[in-house]
Amino acid sequence: LQFFYADETLNDIASELDSFDGRRDPERCNVLVNKLRVAQDRVLHIISEMLVALYPRESDRACRDFRVKFPDEIIHDSLPGQLWFGAECLAAGSNIIDHEYESDCIRPLAKELTRHLDSLRDMLKDQSLRDPSIYTDHIKDGLLKFDHLFAEFEFRYVSAMVPVKTVLEHDAQQDVLEMSIRRNLLTRDQVDYCDPIVMIVIPRLAIVWGMLHFPEGALTIEKPERLSQMFRPNLSLLTKIRNLLRVLTKKELAKVESVLCSGAASSSVDEEEVLTMKEFRDKRSEDTREAPSPSHEREVEINRDEGNESTSEEENQDPTIPSPVQAEDEEEEE
Repeated sequence: LQFFYADETLNDIASELDSFDGRRDPERCNVLVNKLRVAQDRVLHIISEMLVALYPRESDRACRDFRVKFPDEIIHDSLPGQLWFGAECLAAGSNIIDHEYESDCIRPLAKELTRHLDSLRDMLKDQSLRDPSIYTDHIKDGLLKFDHLFAEFEFRYVSAMVPVKTVLEHDAQQDVLEMSIRRNLLTRDQVDYCDPIVMIVIPRLAIVWGMLHFPEGALTIEKPERLSQMFRPNLSLLTKIRNLLRVLTKKELAKVESVLCSGAASSSVDEEEVLTMKEFRDKRSEDTREAPSPSHEREVEINRDEGNESTSEEENQDPTIPSPVQAEDEEEEE
């Protein structure tokens, strides 16, 4: 019966809040909103206890390992109530401040979550009046579905407000780690023994390789909507960096990678080797002009082959057999 009374209290507060004009008495409105969140926390806490009782193994419930990525101040006892309140606001058409795009993406999930939660509350209230100790299969399925919906909404809602590494970003980081080992930029021992240099090198290489080798990854500049939230304010700068990286030769790119793996904040490159953007472009254009064209190289090869053939004919000619010119000279002398 705990759920029945907790849900009734929640309904009473919600009814009072709906019939109350918050513009006339803002303080009273804030008090009711706080009471609503406390009541929501209470209802969710009872539902969580039901889930633990029905599914004691964590593997049977929704996975929440993503919480290790959340900042410490995010995880607190009143988080479930805030999530429920946020889902209600999103379902009603509100947006997260300064996150309109993310709000539109989460809104369908928020609507599904609130609809299912309302249905689950009705089922639990009805069952609590009949026999609170019995959980029908329909209720069990409803509780499990709610657990997965709520876990997914928690991850996406918190990720919209604070930077949280996505699965795509995590996979890309693993790929960068393996590539750095294959290219001998890092060793397996450095990774296994948690060398601090790994924490510096991997993010640096992830940015460079993410723009060069992973066009569909978290640093996809061609699709800004898929770009990681952390890098969106620097889209124009990333575009310039990507364009510069694309014109580097393999040798130059390898030098950049080695400098990034040094762990130093800045490289000790001689000032004479440093070029401005104008000097870099001029050097590129000069290299292009000096480089022989394929047709020119072909002509040189043909001329070289013809010269070799004529030389070989002269060398292969028998010195005892006179040439036609030599024969005429000999006849005139006779």
